Amino acid sequence: MGFTLNSLAMRLSQTTDDIFLGEMTLNAVLSIDGLDLEERQMAELLECRYGDGMVYLPRTRPRQLLSIAKNSGFIDAEGYLTRKGRILLSRYF
Repeated sequence: MGFTLNSLAMRLSQTTDDIFLGEMTLNAVLSIDGLDLEERQMAELLECRYGDGMVYLPRTRPRQLLSIAKNSGFIDAEGYLTRKGRILLSRYF
């Protein structure tokens, strides 16, 4: 399957929108180009914030997670949490 990062982010965004609307169970497993991503894993990434409020990617995480989080609307272009990201975090932390 030849997916681009943008098409994968669109799929993730649609799936998480469905989760927020209550159409899927919590902690759904999202498969993105061979990378299985649980909702909780995205929340754990978003939890990696520091004093300046920006989300930083830990070394142990795949690099594409940060791009997926941005393209899915969990963080903005500058790296700060969006409302959608705060809603996800509130369910887990």
